[in-house]
Amino acid sequence: MKIAAIFKDNMILQRDKKVRVFGWSEIADTLTISIDGVEVTADVAPADNDLSDASLSDDNFLQDNGGRICGRIYDWLIELPPHVAGGPYDMTITSEKTGETKVISGVLFGEVWLNTGQSNIEFCLRDARGGLEEIENASFPEIRYYTVPNYPMVDDTLSRLEEGTEWKSLDRGLYSADKEAVDSFGDISAIGYYYSVMLYKKLGVPVGVIDCYKGGTSISCWLERNTLERIPEGRVYLDEYDAVVASQTDEEYSQIIDDFNKKNAEHDRIVAELLKSNPNATPAEIYEAAGRYSWPPPLGRTSEFRPCGLVEAMLKRVAPYTVMGAVYYQGEEDALRNYNILKSQGGTNDFYKNLLVAFIQDLRRLFINENMPFIDIQLTQFLEWGTEDLRDWAYLREAQDAAINESGLHNTYLIPLIDLGEYDNVHPLDKKTPGERVGRVMLSLYGEEAPHYPKVVAVTKSTQGIKLEVENATGGLVTMENELLDLRQELTGTAGTTNGLHNSSRIFGFEVLVENESAFTSDVQGDSFCEKLVWKVPDEVILDGNLIVVKDSMEIFGVSYGFFNYGKVNLYNREGLPLSQFRVSLSDEL
Repeated sequence: MKIAAIFKDNMILQRDKKVRVFGWSEIADTLTISIDGVEVTADVAPADNDLSDASLSDDNFLQDNGGRICGRIYDWLIELPPHVAGGPYDMTITSEKTGETKVISGVLFGEVWLNTGQSNIEFCLRDARGGLEEIENASFPEIRYYTVPNYPMVDDTLSRLEEGTEWKSLDRGLYSADKEAVDSFGDISAIGYYYSVMLYKKLGVPVGVIDCYKGGTSISCWLERNTLERIPEGRVYLDEYDAVVASQTDEEYSQIIDDFNKKNAEHDRIVAELLKSNPNATPAEIYEAAGRYSWPPPLGRTSEFRPCGLVEAMLKRVAPYTVMGAVYYQGEEDALRNYNILKSQGGTNDFYKNLLVAFIQDLRRLFINENMPFIDIQLTQFLEWGTEDLRDWAYLREAQDAAINESGLHNTYLIPLIDLGEYDNVHPLDKKTPGERVGRVMLSLYGEEAPHYPKVVAVTKSTQGIKLEVENATGGLVTMENELLDLRQELTGTAGTTNGLHNSSRIFGFEVLVENESAFTSDVQGDSFCEKLVWKVPDEVILDGNLIVVKDSMEIFGVSYGFFNYGKVNLYNREGLPLSQFRVSLSDEL
């Protein structure tokens, strides 16, 4: 009898829902699970045998298009009846055949949420702005988290790593020194920390967080192979990967990845030495000394970043643990590919959108809940020093919005972060704002008022200009200061200076699509390509209640807001929530 690694002392189980307990068995057996006076007995068997009355409760939902039970890697699954919040309790699991009994102590019932995605959801509390102070003052013994081992293969090494996992509580009082607390629970997802504290304070019940993420991962890493094979967008990743590994041995890949890591280690060494001698070194000086950090890593059969790898080695190691819902923060790694495919193939911005829809559906199958709440955190603003703003992050944000709000899925929620981000830092240090925005959406699922993000819902032409009607703008929109810089030089200033980088009195972030006057002059005769229409900052933007009026001396063919990788935006509603990114066409040219 072996139980999935997540079932450990001090775990938190989801309240008020059936709780799934699952694991493996080498023999046909009868298991009895008991907790707080409730006892459930079920026959179990190795995977090749029938599961009998331990079979899953919603076979129609679990069947994927291949007719199999989606994601099942365990031999048995036993459901316990719903239980109210409370504890601590002991859970016992007893084998009739062997007489073995496993006792799991300190179990609480409360709210459980899953975190998954890449590095910005992985970004830990101790490294976030204000994180050390939060750790120093944390006194939340009933907020606990479990971190899934960050390992790419299902093998004996993974089993050993899982044996060392534990549920940790956010309680500074357990440690004699701040450093011990930092080392112990400072690695919790910073975003997960902030929303879990909100839930705990408001709901007054234990809160559990499952951290299951890996920095630098594509969405393809978290999708099952059969899903990638079914959709054209998935085949793009699989065909690339299969071509690489077809003639590559594990030994060859080991050498390739070793050389790659050595190159980046040398880059890091040069940067560290430079910053030691010159702490104020500019990005240009760093680039001159060390060049760019190499990314992405080369693919191989054992790569952490291969398609459909981490869904097997990480997600399925905790699915279908009963959770309330999932938080997903990912897309950085897929932005450029999404952009390149859109530009090469034309048409609508559907590549990443379709992958995200498929992931939501897969995740709900894995966790046996077709209506599981899914919260998607939209990308912030970002531009790497010395690179062109291709708007690839803007297109990715647009695809996230389409998947969450326009694909027909239910119980999906988008967290706009268009007003956040740091120039030349893909990991902005402010994780409190996104964490608390996630928390507000979560609390709406428990009966609290939902946040109302302002969004453009109608566009009309008039003699006064282009009128944009905004919903969720009661009392009108306002400009508010934030940390974004006016690197796009919307204010009159000298390039390369900080003139006007912070100014909340002007409305930032709007562009209009107009004719490219240079396209009709001899100045562009030597160019291989010249856009007929170009984006520019409009002559004037006026706020009028829930209307935005955009004016320009040239004919306007389209209007956008925040549709760039990095720039300043500063419009909010009276709740302090940012106006969502958008672009609208007034012609067939957009």
